[in-house]
Amino acid sequence: TGSMALLLLMALMFLFFAVAYRRGWALIAFLSVLCTTLAVGLVGSSMAMAKNKSPALLGQQRAAVAAVILIDSSPRMLLRYQNQSRLERAQVIGKWLLGNLPRDSEVAVVDRLPANFSADVGAAEAVVDALEVSYVLPTWKRRVEESIELLQQSKLPRKELYLITDLTRQTWKPDAANPSISARLADTPNVTLQVIDV
Repeated sequence: TGSMALLLLMALMFLFFAVAYRRGWALIAFLSVLCTTLAVGLVGSSMAMAKNKSPALLGQQRAAVAAVILIDSSPRMLLRYQNQSRLERAQVIGKWLLGNLPRDSEVAVVDRLPANFSADVGAAEAVVDALEVSYVLPTWKRRVEESIELLQQSKLPRKELYLITDLTRQTWKPDAANPSISARLADTPNVTLQVIDV
């Protein structure tokens, strides 16, 4: 590794310096010390640059995504646990997700319709902070469908849909008149769904 090579180089140069000094080769001894210092500096700088190199240069940067965070704002989200409502918990999770998305991602926070991408992460966080419980909401199927349609408008290849909800039967009662949400998602395999239970 780089550190082992550095130690070996220092040991060899130190040995050369000792021999030169004992034989009275003052100039050579001085030059060996100078070369050792320069070599250590160069190797150390190279290691630091490699360590601090940006992920993009290393080819490990996560690609930007188009992400829709769909937050449940039904009345049941007012239920509290450990001095925190489910909606407040959903807001914390939503802001955490926003803060961990790759740079240059396109993001939208949705609790009702219409769904639109935010100008930036800061604007999306403001939407999260402003969320309130609503007693009149579109069906989950409609909200999911519009979220998927919004994702399909993005040119980014990675598309992610996050559903933050309490997963209660009252909230997720089936709608027999419409195809299921899972069937809609099956028609759009390029959208990754992640459901987060609060």
